Amino acid sequence: MMQPSARKRARIDCIIHCSDDDSDALVSPQDLDSWNTLLRAAEIRQHDPVLEAAKGLEEGGIPHIHYHRKCRSLFTMKKSLDSILAKGVKIESASVDPRRRASRDAPSTSRVYAKVCLFCEKSSKYMKAAKTREPLIQCVELRADEKIRRAATRKLNQRILGLLSRDLVAAEGHYHKSCYKLFTKDDSPAAARSGAGENQEESEGARYEEAEIEALENSSCI
Repeated sequence: MMQPSARKRARIDCIIHCSDDDSDALVSPQDLDSWNTLLRAAEIRQHDPVLEAAKGLEEGGIPHIHYHRKCRSLFTMKKSLDSILAKGVKIESASVDPRRRASRDAPSTSRVYAKVCLFCEKSSKYMKAAKTREPLIQCVELRADEKIRRAATRKLNQRILGLLSRDLVAAEGHYHKSCYKLFTKDDSPAAARSGAGENQEESEGARYEEAEIEALENSSCI
């Protein structure tokens, strides 16, 4: 007689319940990365229970929440989240004046994107404290594509996510080095904390990426 009640209680306690299978034991986020992944999915899905749990948390704090592993897997599934974001882009586009939408959507219908910066949407930009123009860099590395994708998802930037519906390398996307650095920089406290134990790996990756960008920038000036 107690089992149905226990199952019902488990369904209520699972903060993201989205499966009919209640056989799994309830678990909690094991670390900050696990919690941040769940929170990002909740932000995309606009899932109030998780968003409420995030309110008032201290820096580095993890809320005392529970969920089924299967529910978490479904809730954070990248394909589903990308689909939600894509629908958001379509809804946003539908509300724009048809004349503006036609010009804004034009790059995505051609084989390659227009030769303008993905971020500032300008082809010409003067470098700070200099009288020279900052050259556009073509995206030729998957590393850059993935970093932009992560930043756009984190920022919930619908315009950039719409552009990312295509492979930036194949679509010959361009950007200014300064715009790329600004957009992909993660200033959140969580990023600073999670990166504390990975400084060496991150710095090596940053140096490698910096070298790639410098090489591309130099080649574009030739």
